[in-house]
Amino acid sequence: MPAPQQLRVRDIWSFYGPLVLTSQMMTLSNPLINLHLSRGQDPTVELAAYSVCFGATVFLHAPLLITPNVSAGIVKGPASYRQVLRTALALGLLLALADLALAFTPLGRLLFEGLLDCTPRVAAQAQRTAASFAPIPILLGLRGMGMGLAMSTKRTGHLTRSTFSRLSAIVLFLVLAYAMGWRSAPQAAWALTMGIATETAWITWRTRHVLGEMAAAGETALSPRRMFDFAFPLALSGYAWTGLRPLVNGILGRCADSEAAQASFGVLHPLILLAASALWGLQATGQVLATDRSRARSFLAFAFVTTLVLATVTGILGWIEPVRIWLLTQAFTLPPRLLHYVDPAMTFLFLAPFFLGLRAATKGVILATGDTKIITWSSATYLGTAVVVGMSAVKIAPEVNGAVLGVLLISLVEMVEAVILGITASRRLQLVGTHAIPETG
Repeated sequence: MPAPQQLRVRDIWSFYGPLVLTSQMMTLSNPLINLHLSRGQDPTVELAAYSVCFGATVFLHAPLLITPNVSAGIVKGPASYRQVLRTALALGLLLALADLALAFTPLGRLLFEGLLDCTPRVAAQAQRTAASFAPIPILLGLRGMGMGLAMSTKRTGHLTRSTFSRLSAIVLFLVLAYAMGWRSAPQAAWALTMGIATETAWITWRTRHVLGEMAAAGETALSPRRMFDFAFPLALSGYAWTGLRPLVNGILGRCADSEAAQASFGVLHPLILLAASALWGLQATGQVLATDRSRARSFLAFAFVTTLVLATVTGILGWIEPVRIWLLTQAFTLPPRLLHYVDPAMTFLFLAPFFLGLRAATKGVILATGDTKIITWSSATYLGTAVVVGMSAVKIAPEVNGAVLGVLLISLVEMVEAVILGITASRRLQLVGTHAIPETG
């Protein structure tokens, strides 16, 4: 059997580069929407409502956010594609109904005002915003299937172009909304929904021929147990990651000035995601390219250097006062009440992308082994750390700066999971066994 080719930086970059552009354009969506909302009549309420509702609905949609990884990992032909697609669409319909329940039943008030401790006016606006997000779950299932096909066949350029279409649609909608005077959270939320619809249509069209190629190569049957064993830990991980935002919002709702704390976190969290966006693609890159020990080690070296460089750039930008102040006062036009919260937190932003990059890289290596059970345990530790540390901080110091607390909580939990996954990935690079990555040859 011939030995696989050595994994070179050029090979990694040809797969990873388009994913960088894809992630950066994807995470630009919410900062653009925040720029729009910050120019409304009551930016504190609108930013807080959008942030709280977006975090809650993303948490609900978490099982569908892993569809690209599931599709790339276990779809080998038309039969398995149809099986995963049916599951994704059924789940998408169920979650769309859950969004509508949040918008039009007392469940929404119970969640936003009761569990997340929003003020009544923020909770009411968050409920109205949930209706705008209702089509997204079904779109996520369709989009994820196309993305997975593009990833598994190493056509990541399709992802870049589809995400560009999404960003273009969002910008167009926001321009029209601004001209019409639509600057509320429910109206702005439609920009994201329309953008994802455009992206879904594009990636579905571009990958329409891939299944035919897979059919020519043949496929083995996909058992329900195999799909469950692969997808379930990823779903739990998705819930943990997306649950962090509403969890932090719930903790910040217990601060002395909950509106300012939640609104400032609503400004900062998208910036964290934008700063880390170039590193998200490390997970998919490791999953597809780290097929043996030698290639996995080459990939991890590339991932560490890339993470260190991007975290350093983020840190420099956060510490340069003129750049920081311009961004907060001119781009986001934050009122003094929010500027007081957000400004000191900007200096800590570099921590989150650093640990997120390490987590994404090691998780990609684990996905390459096909054994995802450790992800279940790391996810539980992830949320438990946030609850214990966050609630303790608010109890001890209710006047704590909510923006600083939110950034540090995200950085802490990313660090904890990076350590757990890093230890596991390191062991699998050394051990020979059923789930260890094999040596080349």
